[in-house]
Amino acid sequence: MNNDYSNDPRAQELAKVLAEWLRQHPNWSQTSDTNGCWRQRTVSEIAEELVGPIEAMDVELAGVLQSPDGRLIRAVAGWLLPAWPAALVQLFSDSVLLAAQAKNKDQKISAGLYATASVLIAAAILLMLGQALGGTSRS
Repeated sequence: MNNDYSNDPRAQELAKVLAEWLRQHPNWSQTSDTNGCWRQRTVSEIAEELVGPIEAMDVELAGVLQSPDGRLIRAVAGWLLPAWPAALVQLFSDSVLLAAQAKNKDQKISAGLYATASVLIAAAILLMLGQALGGTSRS
């Protein structure tokens, strides 16, 4: 365990909650699409499932989980996933941090909303580029 948090009861409580969640979600980092192809899940998708367990945690954790750097969360993720690739440990810790931030702000996470907004922004950019290019070639 990390020396900074190994004796911290808040880190131990978080580890207990997250270990149970990981036990119940052995394929937490992946999902299959409608064609049966596997893909890595996004931070938002994972965070949506983590909000419930994090909301059930002790209120005393709110300040720690709200910290901007998420050091406690990253330490706990490292304890729980010691043999996992660093990118997946980062994915997990970012998901926990996003879920914790949503808990602290009483917000809901909507991956669909983010995806829709991204598509709309991309479509608007493409439309503007098309109009700009189309406008110069007509003269």
